[in-house]
Amino acid sequence: MRQKTIMLLLLFCTLATHAQVVLYSDINYGGIAISFPVGNYRLADMNAAGFPDDGLSSFSIPTGYQITFFADDNFTGKTFSSTASSTWIGTEWNDQVTSFIVSMIPPSQGTANWIWSPNAGPANTWIAFRKKLSLASKPASALTKIAAENKYWLYVNNQLVVKDGGLSIRPDLVNTYYDEVDIAPYLQAGENTIAVLVWYKGGQNGYSERAVGNGGLLFDAGSVVVSDDTWKYSVHPSFGATTQLILNGQDYKWIAFPVSYNAANEPAGWTSAGFNDASWATAVKKGLPPVAPWNSLVPRGIPFWREAELSNYQNSIPTSVTANTTITGTVGTNIQLRPYLHVNAPAGVKIKITVNRHYWQEYITKAGDQEFECFAWQNSSNHTVTYDFSNVTGTVQILGLKYRESSYNVDITGQFNSSDASLNTLWTKAKNTSKVCMRDQYYDCPDRERGQWWGDVSEQILYSFYLYDSSVNKLTRKAFRELMNTQKGNGSLYTTAPGTSFHLPDQNLAAVAMIWKYYMYSGDRALLQEIYPQLKKYIQFCVASSNADGMLLLQNDAWNWIDWGTNIDPVPVGSANTVFNALYISVLETAVNTANLLGQTADATYFQELQTKVKNNFNNYFWNSASRAYMSSNVSSRLVDDRSNAWALSTGLANDQQKAGALSVLKNRNDAGPYQEMYVEENLFKLDPTAAVTRMKNRFAPMINSWSSTLWEDFTESNSNAGYSSNNHAWSAGPLYVMSAYLLGIRPTQPAYAEFIFAPQPGGLTQFAGVVPSVKGNIVASVSLDSTGFTQSLTSPSGTTAIVSVPKDVLPTLISEIKVGGITVWKNGTFLGGVSGVTFFQQNDVSVQFKVSPGSWEFTALPFSSTDPVITYVDCNYSGTAVSLPVGNYTLAQMNAKGIPDDAISSLVVAEGYKVMLYADDNFTGQTETLTANNNCITWSALHDKTTSIRVLTNGVTNLSGTYFIQNRASGLQMDVNGASTADGASVIHSAYNGNANQQFIFTHLGDGNYKILAKHSSKSLDVNGASLLNGTNVIQYPYHDPVESHQNFIIVATGDGYYKMIAKHSGKVLQVNGASGGGLVHQWSNIGQINGQWSFTAAAAAVAAATTSSFSVDPNPVTNMITVKLTAKKEEKAYMRIYNASGTLVRPAQKIYSGQQFNLSALPAGVYIVNVTIGDKVESKTVVKY
Repeated sequence: MRQKTIMLLLLFCTLATHAQVVLYSDINYGGIAISFPVGNYRLADMNAAGFPDDGLSSFSIPTGYQITFFADDNFTGKTFSSTASSTWIGTEWNDQVTSFIVSMIPPSQGTANWIWSPNAGPANTWIAFRKKLSLASKPASALTKIAAENKYWLYVNNQLVVKDGGLSIRPDLVNTYYDEVDIAPYLQAGENTIAVLVWYKGGQNGYSERAVGNGGLLFDAGSVVVSDDTWKYSVHPSFGATTQLILNGQDYKWIAFPVSYNAANEPAGWTSAGFNDASWATAVKKGLPPVAPWNSLVPRGIPFWREAELSNYQNSIPTSVTANTTITGTVGTNIQLRPYLHVNAPAGVKIKITVNRHYWQEYITKAGDQEFECFAWQNSSNHTVTYDFSNVTGTVQILGLKYRESSYNVDITGQFNSSDASLNTLWTKAKNTSKVCMRDQYYDCPDRERGQWWGDVSEQILYSFYLYDSSVNKLTRKAFRELMNTQKGNGSLYTTAPGTSFHLPDQNLAAVAMIWKYYMYSGDRALLQEIYPQLKKYIQFCVASSNADGMLLLQNDAWNWIDWGTNIDPVPVGSANTVFNALYISVLETAVNTANLLGQTADATYFQELQTKVKNNFNNYFWNSASRAYMSSNVSSRLVDDRSNAWALSTGLANDQQKAGALSVLKNRNDAGPYQEMYVEENLFKLDPTAAVTRMKNRFAPMINSWSSTLWEDFTESNSNAGYSSNNHAWSAGPLYVMSAYLLGIRPTQPAYAEFIFAPQPGGLTQFAGVVPSVKGNIVASVSLDSTGFTQSLTSPSGTTAIVSVPKDVLPTLISEIKVGGITVWKNGTFLGGVSGVTFFQQNDVSVQFKVSPGSWEFTALPFSSTDPVITYVDCNYSGTAVSLPVGNYTLAQMNAKGIPDDAISSLVVAEGYKVMLYADDNFTGQTETLTANNNCITWSALHDKTTSIRVLTNGVTNLSGTYFIQNRASGLQMDVNGASTADGASVIHSAYNGNANQQFIFTHLGDGNYKILAKHSSKSLDVNGASLLNGTNVIQYPYHDPVESHQNFIIVATGDGYYKMIAKHSGKVLQVNGASGGGLVHQWSNIGQINGQWSFTAAAAAVAAATTSSFSVDPNPVTNMITVKLTAKKEEKAYMRIYNASGTLVRPAQKIYSGQQFNLSALPAGVYIVNVTIGDKVESKTVVKY
């Protein structure tokens, strides 16, 4: 240990010629002496250099440098700065320093002084400043730098010029942001008055907000006016003392001092020229920038706030108050706002104004007519503002209660809408969440923490690209600078930078990985050039945290957190984690790309070598072939979760077997919390868009159906704004990015959208459209889908090339022809051309892709014109001669008669519910292969170009037998022969469960998953009317034919999640219903994965038995608002209730109930719901119709 210390001392002494500060453990420059160059030094850095904790007594500083000391580690606690050497640090600081920053003093920044009172504070002080000046003429320009510790309101000649000026956070650990505003429009020839109200908060640091120990104002208008000791000041007497709030009863999450304003004490007219400020004190100069503690001035980099006009509340407001009371104004949504009041009142009435549960403000009336708008903004997480009137001693006339929306200044230009109302609601709520979680910085939540948590920010950056104009890039650029400019000496990062409270490697990795994605969307090369040194330093930190295999290991000086979800492996320090290492691969990709962009080829080679090493070991570390999944930490781990498998897929390292295993995990596990859910859905979309849409709707169903206009922090939050979790959390808005980037399918493929892809993935939707903002202009796209074709429309801005990717597999059969503006440009695998501005790009097994020039385009894909379940192609990728085959057996002669040459099949389309058997020899002999799904190229098979006979068979489940109730997944209603009719041709509908025989159907298996289905009450068969092949043809009952006719036979195919498709054998179309109202007709429609074409089967005997032993009742039914649930169980038995919508998604989480309890369903939209009650081990459900 002594040898190591000596080596460290020698190292620092070697650096002494470049060091700027020497610290001594004794007074008068005695004891241990260690030199430190410019940099940031935590306790661990001091100890590593050989300097003890709390051991500083004296220090020397060369001219041109300064040192800032902190009482606590990570640059927190009380602080002071010095630019001169000291033989003794003083009683207050002797042996008290735990971290410090050494910096150079840049040249003086102008002639304006920081000014304040003689005191440093105190915290939560409001000071009014005034300055009179005379101008010979009105200036054409007066660009002014204004900096305040912390917030200011600027008046020029009694006009409010800046409201809520300044930023609540710092650019780094020591420096200060300034605003820039041209005050010339407000100046005049002759006498002028400048007035500034400054709110110095001070107090304890928040997660991202950092306090300094001195209030201050700097005002620099150059030759017009500067702040100095000719300014006058007065502590504003209206602002009363309040205590900084400990948020959620835990800690100081942001610097939250409630504002208490007593109007009776206000100095009337203090912003005007005629105000007499003779009694005001002279401001005290605190020094020229870059004087400590503000140090260097950094431009804020983002626009001033957008301020709306005053708005009325949605509800009616009383016109007067004569006693203590509370008035609640309904905003109706969650936005950033400032409450306003206009009253005529006696003096002394207290009005406590609350916008959310974390903060309050107070106004105390003066006598008479008065108006007041709150100084501090808040967000309306409850959708309301409350005015609590107390000490009411007379009549208070309410002349107006209103609010003013205030927000980050950006235009919302992104749009999304679809044929799925749930997704539309989710996208809108994500938009609302995004908007309320950005202002001075990106927030995780705007009410509880206001922390710039980089797990949230990484997602906010992505979905902001799909919402806002390019002004949002200023906020992102600022955030990256704050992250990188607070970098620790060892290269690691603070997760709530510029705050120093947390180090979460997972979120830091996500932040750095996002740098390249930011560049792809924005084209902002200058930022990458600026922060490249910090990026390199971060990579070296990761290398130092890796093992010999190059794998990133969990560290012991960090919070190794990944997610608030469930099923999380307690991975020990020193081990490798799947998510961390997948993120590390992405970080190294960012490093390689950035180095290449900036011409740093040697760095790029080094970074590539690091990434290759991780990639080569990734599957060996984390893939478990026995579990057919990626494990949470390593192959010896027993934990399989969706987060790990999603991130593993993101690396692109999975082979087909591994993709299938990971896909199964993503479709069957729900471990992720909302933070990691975005990444799960993103990677699920790449493999199975329909499953991704289903998962998104199911996981977010409680939020979609909630009263809240914004999204919760956690999936398990109840329908209230109570408890710890917030109902406006940034990381929950990730589905907006997924919908716009993957469902709509717009993503840049070259920086700044020089080239982008339009690759929609419908996922079961029939219509969707959107607008995607880009730095080149708005991109407008839409998609419509039915059995006759698939249409993609695109309008792209100038300066772009678009890759239009037409999916091959969204129609009932694969596409055979693509038209652009009505002209065929592609047919059966061959590009025909003929449209200027459209060129062929590439095709594969899932899409055909074209490149198009800027402009408006319409691509229409047409299906192969056949209802037969199998199509064979001579060439791979579904090209060349195509022949369709119905169910049947085909010898060589029959194949030739159909147009299939001997030994000439390379790819096949196989419709769901069917299978094809290929034989090497004629008459169904020799080697065989069975295919149950599309295959774009059977080169893997010995029968490639070797098939000599074929069988096409049905392929469904084979285990159904007996009598069943058939319930539709979308509507929740039962299949029903209308009116219990026994007549031939009676229609089949869906209606509420009644248990009667006309809702019971007898299944008889005919082989290979093919069934005849008879209505129990009439013994007549389900029948597609007239054996029609058309979409929309109704299903009727009719006597079963003998011999069998295929329009009375149905193939039953399992969806894998408890539901089934009923496929009419003759047409290959599924039985479906439209809407959720009883009476709708059951009909056939093309099989495009629709939810309303899926059914559940319940054995009739079990259903009837359950109905006769019902353990609860629901009344009334149908219902408008309130239901009463009555239990027949014993009182001591515990009962729990859940409510699901017609799609089977949870809309009211489990809660314990008692008999006779009432429940308000008014917040739920009209429709069909399933009330599920669990008593002991018994579960029972009832269908409820809500109007």
